[in-house]
Amino acid sequence: MNRRFHFFLAVFVTVVFAVILLSSPFTSSFACVGSRALALGGAFTGVADDTSATYWNPAGLARAGSGIVTMHTLNLRHEFNYDDYIGVSFSRRRWGIGLEYVGKSMQIERWRGDLSSKQIEGWEEDWLQIGGAFTWAYISFGLNMRYIYSENTKSIREYSYYKEEKDSGLALDFGVLAEFGPLFEQGTRRMFSAGMLIQNFNKPELLGQEHIANFRPGLGFRPVENLLFSLEIYDATRQCFHKPQIRTGLEWVISHPDLPGELALRGGLYHVNEYSYRAYTGGFGYLYPLSGKKALGFDYAFMMWIKTEIVVHLLSLVFRF
Repeated sequence: MNRRFHFFLAVFVTVVFAVILLSSPFTSSFACVGSRALALGGAFTGVADDTSATYWNPAGLARAGSGIVTMHTLNLRHEFNYDDYIGVSFSRRRWGIGLEYVGKSMQIERWRGDLSSKQIEGWEEDWLQIGGAFTWAYISFGLNMRYIYSENTKSIREYSYYKEEKDSGLALDFGVLAEFGPLFEQGTRRMFSAGMLIQNFNKPELLGQEHIANFRPGLGFRPVENLLFSLEIYDATRQCFHKPQIRTGLEWVISHPDLPGELALRGGLYHVNEYSYRAYTGGFGYLYPLSGKKALGFDYAFMMWIKTEIVVHLLSLVFRF
């Protein structure tokens, strides 16, 4: 079978899979930016080697290469914390820049105390992010500026009640990413990586609520070039949770003479040490080479919450140039 057949077969399987998922029931949940990062259990700060680095760790933009990624939620629309995403990045030797849009929304329905009426609360945020990074020796430093437009609504249909609040602000993130250890044969990756992100370090306030600074250290380990283990501590200083949250991930990239491009299998555990927020994650990705450095592919991820058995599905399209 030729290369084109493999490619179109992969696209066909993806579309069919997406249609099946879209027909599944859904309910409220939340997760994170990017299908690949989600499949790795959200343990991506110490890796951050693709376009979504603008969000995960802007220091990674200096190593992420150039590309475009789009992400859409396959289910849980408007009940999932990250509905839509598109990002583009450019990197050249020791520097890189990234631009992203993230659309977030949630809607909660609850009965009032006397059960006479139902209250509907909606929350939406639009993010526009621009990040930059530079590398000195084996260490990269990055800064991300995030413009946030926030809108909250509350309505009670039985009483014709409707309230709307709007606000906007600027959040700043700072990241560091270092690679060290033996250099693999292709000369693009090292065995170890370590990174950290300080998210919202300026603590912006929107709609009367402060966005808390979140310190997130992470590690990456590659025993061989095509195998990655990742670890991240979310909220290491306990600003959001009563204890730091641990995330872990695994990625295995498969190359075969009969398979043009690369197939990646992924798995992870989200919030290992907190049962209420613990979830299994997993997925796969496929990247098909075009010409030169250009490639086209997709990433799929799922997240299954252990306590509620709710399942989130994400699909991303990837173009590298």
